[in-house]
Amino acid sequence: MPWIVYPSVNLSAVVYLEIAPPCTELRAPTAWFVERGCMVFKMAYTGRPLPDEFWPKTARLKGERKTLPSRLHFCDLPGVSEEWVEEIEALEPGIHEFREVEVFAKDGRRRTERFFALNVLQILDQIVDFDLTSAPVSMVGSRRVTSPQEGHQRGVVFKRAVIEGHHLWYSPEVTFYAMTISDQLYERLASRKLLKSSMMIEALQA
Repeated sequence: MPWIVYPSVNLSAVVYLEIAPPCTELRAPTAWFVERGCMVFKMAYTGRPLPDEFWPKTARLKGERKTLPSRLHFCDLPGVSEEWVEEIEALEPGIHEFREVEVFAKDGRRRTERFFALNVLQILDQIVDFDLTSAPVSMVGSRRVTSPQEGHQRGVVFKRAVIEGHHLWYSPEVTFYAMTISDQLYERLASRKLLKSSMMIEALQA
């Protein structure tokens, strides 16, 4: 079964970072999205390769941390650990974009963990069976969007014929705070305990 992946609601998993270049410089103007026919005006949801100027380069912790979770936030782009990259590439080699972001401690020392900004290049549309979906659905413009929360396990039903063969994607039919992963990718990430900093919503397929 596919899984919808949200950032964790656990405050212990939240890491506050000072990003360089600053986030305001890493977001394209509205015209950039309009020209490319983007449905959501966020850098993470274009489904297109990003020019160099929109990638973060460094991140400095604003507080003291002994350990870091496997997921961070680099402005509009999700940040993932080296282990996440390995598992995504094992199933979808060369499909998504990754750029390493150097992470520094508050005192300026380079952290030993390696993290990468992730640009998901699969945007799947017309994938939710709204007749079978019991999770909340709202209208965003002229489009139906489901926004499942923790109490809606197995409340979203995806169309098997559309998602089959895909392992990591965004969809304009699912709240843009969340990416979706296949059961195969879920099992690989879970086996390495890489989902502790995520809130997971199990979905169904029909």
